[in-house]
Amino acid sequence: MASQSRTHAPYAWDTTSTRFGASPTRLRASTSTTTPSGSHTPSPHSLGPISGPKDASIACSFCGRVGHMPRRCRKRKHARKRAQEHSRLPGTSKSNVKGPLGHLSGIGAALPAVKTPPTPPGDVSTGSGSPGSDIPLRASALGAYSSPSSSPSSSSSPSSPLQLDADFFWLADTGATSHMTPHRHWFKSYSPHRIPIRLADNSTVYSAGVGSVVFQPVVNGKETRAVEFTRVLHVPDLRSNLLSCLYLARHKGFNITISSHSIDFKLQGRTLFTATIHSNNSAELDGSTVTSETAFSVSTLPVDLSLWHCRFIHHNYADVKSMISKDLVSGLKLESNLSPDSICEPCLAGKMHSLPFPSSLNHNRSPLELVHSDLHGPLPVASHSGYKYWITFIDDATRFRAVYLLKAKSEAFEAFKVYKSWAETQLGVKLRALQDDKGGEYMSKAFISFTELAGIERRHSTRNRPQQNGLAERANRTMGERITAMLSESRLPPSFWGECISSMVHVLE
Repeated sequence: MASQSRTHAPYAWDTTSTRFGASPTRLRASTSTTTPSGSHTPSPHSLGPISGPKDASIACSFCGRVGHMPRRCRKRKHARKRAQEHSRLPGTSKSNVKGPLGHLSGIGAALPAVKTPPTPPGDVSTGSGSPGSDIPLRASALGAYSSPSSSPSSSSSPSSPLQLDADFFWLADTGATSHMTPHRHWFKSYSPHRIPIRLADNSTVYSAGVGSVVFQPVVNGKETRAVEFTRVLHVPDLRSNLLSCLYLARHKGFNITISSHSIDFKLQGRTLFTATIHSNNSAELDGSTVTSETAFSVSTLPVDLSLWHCRFIHHNYADVKSMISKDLVSGLKLESNLSPDSICEPCLAGKMHSLPFPSSLNHNRSPLELVHSDLHGPLPVASHSGYKYWITFIDDATRFRAVYLLKAKSEAFEAFKVYKSWAETQLGVKLRALQDDKGGEYMSKAFISFTELAGIERRHSTRNRPQQNGLAERANRTMGERITAMLSESRLPPSFWGECISSMVHVLE
């Protein structure tokens, strides 16, 4: 029966680091066609399987020797076996891994571990389609999560790229916007972080955390300096580990070169790690993940000014540069000349503060030209007479203070009238201006009406700016501190604070 022409739209998944609750990013769809004969039209940019006799011009990107491909490299197989032994959780064995895990491309690497329905005949190939087509990649990615009985090809050779244990290796992915792994025990540093991630099957999963993972590269058959992948998302529902090429290129300054058999990841002209491209167009990083306490003994990479800034507890960049240039600290060197970030978020969170208010240079020379006032309370314990507040009046010229104890804030107006009458009688002059913090006790209709009829100018501090009424605010703070000291020395209960403040004002004035 001839198959009908149909157009497949394999999804390219994407993730976006949005806040919790934000909607996931939309899917991007690319199209490829299937001819009526059932053969797939290869994509012009896809990488097909490599076949043919051995050639001395062919070099293995893993061990550096000529004459064989990376997928046939014995050293690489040995390294893979060793990585599986070190990367597997304690108490687990290879027989505990559920199902044959395959190397996944960008369209299937984020699929959750769910059983997929059987593939309709003539719809997608199980690996025997056109080498350059996107359809076999999609089929192999979906099959990676099927049970062994549902995948007829699962009994193929273990050395086949489709049957490699992708659970323990990193896949270079050009469609991912973030690094991802399902392995919690791989993380060197970790913090909870939940964001939505849209998958190829149009479903949504969520990350559980974010942190850094240490990776030990193997370049030309030799282990090189370990690297640390930062901002790696922990996504428990994934079955593969994804390394975002876009993130490395756009945010870390990497130059990524893709050839027919391998991918080189270079930073400032130096190859830090590589990936081998398999016949199913998936790219697996050469090396293994460093786990357990070993991860804490390796240096991060790149060692740039931003890293030393963090290690020196967010010390300023100028001093860090000076220590490096003058060789003041042994071992303090830069291996990268990348410019530091212009904005350091931890510095903003920990160091940001408002500028101090300048001290006032204007002081009145005549008594009662300006009086500062502030109310303090309620205190947690009432005095023996039932007082829970005190209100302070300070003359700007003489700095003489008068304090009145109150049982309620509403008594502030009566206290002001008593102070005004006493001060004007003693000094023989009229009170001209009153400075306060615009609290409710100063803004009652009776208070405002009284000051208007008396011709008293009202001055208020700006909202949430107590510094503008600093004279009275600081006086109340000083009195509170001294009252606490007096009670502590005399071992009297807190209810004696009224007697303490009366004694203190008497001594000071």
